[in-house]
Amino acid sequence: LMFSRGQRGTPRTVALAPLVEAALDSVRPALPSMVQLVTHLSGAAAPVRVDPLQLEQVLLNLCINARDAITGAGSVTVAVRPLQADGLACASCSGTVSGECVELRVEDTGHGMTREVVERIFEPFFSTKADDKGTGMGLAMVHGIVHEHGGHVLVETEPGRGTRFRVLWPAEGTSPEEATSGAAQSSGTARQPRPALEGTVLVVDDEVAVGEFMRELLETRGLTATFVPGPQAALELVTTAPGCFDAVITD
Repeated sequence: LMFSRGQRGTPRTVALAPLVEAALDSVRPALPSMVQLVTHLSGAAAPVRVDPLQLEQVLLNLCINARDAITGAGSVTVAVRPLQADGLACASCSGTVSGECVELRVEDTGHGMTREVVERIFEPFFSTKADDKGTGMGLAMVHGIVHEHGGHVLVETEPGRGTRFRVLWPAEGTSPEEATSGAAQSSGTARQPRPALEGTVLVVDDEVAVGEFMRELLETRGLTATFVPGPQAALELVTTAPGCFDAVITD
């Protein structure tokens, strides 16, 4: 629901390092004893505007993915630092990232990923894990939460050489000291509501859960969406009313 409906929670202007440090209390019990948690949390980073509970969801999902990528002993590193981005490429939306950011990095010493897997990891329900190890929605939630807060995600990985997720949050124009005191919680620039879309879309997918999810997602954005579970039904619809649909989304 958080991913599909764009729920932003209640963003506040906060210093990221102490927020991450507090959220790590939820992460540590999820790591086995052979996996070391390493932290580098810079208090010099500018504040960001984020919902604390959603930030915790992002951190927890990234750390769980890091844990599951490690076989046997290893380490998960969580870091916060200021960053001046210059033309970096977001792995989940392909947008270009520039400007003053605060980076949240989660890095593991696990098995890494191929380029083909990286291209799909933010898709809802996509997973390389066994059926009993997740729903495939963890990184989709990361994508949804981060982008609703104006951020982006970078991924650096190679098979056999671990993975590094870098979440870049746009920096606010206040100092970390002001943010932690609570005086600047209302000083950030509010993002404009996302405009509603217009049009009629046909969704074709042989997985009913995926198709219904896409239909609901499109309708929350203002579109009129119809889902059919196969190509023959889609062909009949388009043949009967050729001008009925503005777009078709199909696997």
